[in-house]
Amino acid sequence: MTIDELRAEMKSEFERTRSEVQGEFTSVRQEFANVRTDMKKLREEMKAEGETTRRHFDILAESVRDSVKIVAEVNAHHASRLNNHETRLKVLEKNRRG
Repeated sequence: MTIDELRAEMKSEFERTRSEVQGEFTSVRQEFANVRTDMKKLREEMKAEGETTRRHFDILAESVRDSVKIVAEVNAHHASRLNNHETRLKVLEKNRRG
């Protein structure tokens, strides 16, 4: 094999290797583009799920607020009734002693 033949063979191999490497880079670039697209979709899904969760939590919090309000009103009513009974008992005891 002559030097010129060796050079030609090496040049051919380098060109083939360069072509393979460029093909791999193209493939890697496409995969990164796919990953970016997937990540964008995932972010959108997470945002939508966050909004859904927030709406659900707001409804739940409002329901709890309404329940606490009812309990507070009932408690105030019972306290008022108990105070009335206490007042009546004191009057009855006073009349009984007197």
